[in-house]
Amino acid sequence: MKQIIVIGLILFLSVMLFFYPKDFEVSKNEDIVLGQSCALSGPAGALGTAFTKGANIYFDEVNSNGGVNGRKIKLITMDDYYEPNYAVKNTLELINNKNVFAIFGEIGTPTSKAVIPIISEKKVPFLMPFSGAKLLREPYNKYIINMRSSYDKESSAIVEYLVNVKKQTKIAIFYQDDSYGKSGLDGVKKALKAKNISLVAQGKYRRNTLLIESALKNIVEKKPDAVIMIGAYKPCSIFIKEAKKRGLKNTTFANISFVGSEALVKALDKKTDNLIISQVVPLAKSINNPKIKNFTSLEGYLAAKLFIKAIENTKEPLTRESFLNSFKTLSSNSLGDDLFLKIYDNKFIGLNRVYITKYENDEFIQVMEYK
Repeated sequence: MKQIIVIGLILFLSVMLFFYPKDFEVSKNEDIVLGQSCALSGPAGALGTAFTKGANIYFDEVNSNGGVNGRKIKLITMDDYYEPNYAVKNTLELINNKNVFAIFGEIGTPTSKAVIPIISEKKVPFLMPFSGAKLLREPYNKYIINMRSSYDKESSAIVEYLVNVKKQTKIAIFYQDDSYGKSGLDGVKKALKAKNISLVAQGKYRRNTLLIESALKNIVEKKPDAVIMIGAYKPCSIFIKEAKKRGLKNTTFANISFVGSEALVKALDKKTDNLIISQVVPLAKSINNPKIKNFTSLEGYLAAKLFIKAIENTKEPLTRESFLNSFKTLSSNSLGDDLFLKIYDNKFIGLNRVYITKYENDEFIQVMEYK
């Protein structure tokens, strides 16, 4: 009888361990391995390349000084070409076969959207995605840690600048026809509605293409004061060049941060009159690191720094759950006094400011800060 009871208990505990596995733990003196699926090629390739470069600059600084409590950081990066199906494939490879501690620095909304079910099911932290989409914030998911401000916040900042500073109210929108573009479109409409303004025109293009003609025609016909742009730098640059050729020489072209500021300026051959870009981080020179030369690499650098601050703030043993809990008790100035982090109702919100910038005389300048 006792043997039957013991065997029954063993079977019960085995079943419990199967359905409730032990939380992923990184032992002392073991490397912390992060996985990253992001665009390293294609229309958004410049973003992934710059973000990853900035992150590795900070990780290398930390590793050269011995790591964090004896642990060094290793980042495994895979190209997903800014396509959701490759993002899913890479993420499964990183989690199942590379045994990464967390997924870090996904580039873009459609790719991030595609892997949310995976990270939720496998309970893997999804850290600092390069997207301001609402779907990464609502409904709340404790495995997603956002650092950048939302597209709603960026849209509000752009509308505030156009309407209150430039006195422009005849506004159109050009956007990417997917979850990224539609998230931006919703944010713009919301911001305009708050000022009792409606869009005069809108046009869209398909992701990873340069098929802008239909959108261009719709928008040019209305002769808007400003065009808000929710897209990647290649289609946006072509749109701007063609729109100017077709008469919109005095129109303001307002781009959201995901466009990739430096890549856009280069694609426009530095012809940036009437161009503004919203940013979720300040000018790169603000951190006084000569290796960081643009907004995207600065965001990667700060994302890596935020990760390290959270690791330093994590109580042993280092598990995914203890790590995620550490964000709730981070200091609001963990990234520096000028980069205020917001924590509300035990939920980590991240950076909460937007900067409107222009490119003049071979450098970016800030023209407005929006809190």
